[in-house]
Amino acid sequence: MDGNKPSPARQSVQTASGRISYTEQGTGPVALFVHGVLLNGHLWRHQLAGLADIRRCLAVDLLAHGDTEITPDQDVSVTANAKMLKEFLDALSIDQVDVVGNDSGGGIAQIFAALYPQRVRSLALTDCDTHDNWPPEAFKPFLVMTAAGPFA
Repeated sequence: MDGNKPSPARQSVQTASGRISYTEQGTGPVALFVHGVLLNGHLWRHQLAGLADIRRCLAVDLLAHGDTEITPDQDVSVTANAKMLKEFLDALSIDQVDVVGNDSGGGIAQIFAALYPQRVRSLALTDCDTHDNWPPEAFKPFLVMTAAGPFA
């Protein structure tokens, strides 16, 4: 890490969807980074470090990921995650963001943008799920295994 840049701060905020964990670094217009399934906000550590001098970067941990706390019976669907992003921004009093989504987080970012277009200043998607690739073919065996119970 560059000794001249502020270190990332690990934080959490209470929302209707639970206690949402996130990493924050930098100042300026807000950029919201959304990771994919089976990952967490740590995915974006290099981007946060590289952009901290021009953006207030927030890397959220999605529902049931990282350090985010939820209830055992909670909806963790992609739509529930998109709604959580709105609650997260509301809790931090943030009106608009530049959204960056990767993998299934890109799919969640697309749903967020469709549900709350006034909250999105810009949308950047990298290698992500889309309408005709949801879920991706390679991910379907994992869904079958999950539904069968080994990961419960």
